[in-house]
Amino acid sequence: HDPTFRAKKSTFLFDDRIVCLGSGIENTDSEHPTHTNLFQKHLAGPDVPIVVNGDRVAGLGVEGELPGAAPGWLLDTQNTGYYLPAGQRVRYARKRQKSRDQSDSKDTEGDFACAWIDHGTAPSGEQYEYAAIVRATPERMEGFARDMSDPERAPYRVERKDSGAHIVYDRATATRAFVLFEAG
Repeated sequence: HDPTFRAKKSTFLFDDRIVCLGSGIENTDSEHPTHTNLFQKHLAGPDVPIVVNGDRVAGLGVEGELPGAAPGWLLDTQNTGYYLPAGQRVRYARKRQKSRDQSDSKDTEGDFACAWIDHGTAPSGEQYEYAAIVRATPERMEGFARDMSDPERAPYRVERKDSGAHIVYDRATATRAFVLFEAG
């Protein structure tokens, strides 16, 4: 653990939508990248796909990145969708991973699909935003992304995301939710 790591994080739940915000992400570790994990799912087989902006992605040894200049979306192997606004470096991979079993420290390995937001090394003032959609389909994610591009139809809007507060308005439930990090 890098003791210089700092971040403000919040999670807002509205029906089947989870809006996740992060701000003030920083540390001085110039050797290792800082990531915000979106998902890491075991693959029952190499043909079990994830969906990236409408394209089914299967197989192993696959790595990719969402185009950062435009919003994008992913659908994991358990039908959770992830909508990501533009301006973030979002990466995904499908590969064999090796790790240690937490109960006995023996070596283990398996095939996994994962996706993460890459904040780079020694980030300063980095942030993120994404919405996770439960029980999603490719059609639902396409519609969600389309609605997010229109301020009049957007399912939610972030009203503030900084060191003082995270504030989100959810249109469907007419709910304004907030986390205050500082007084005032």
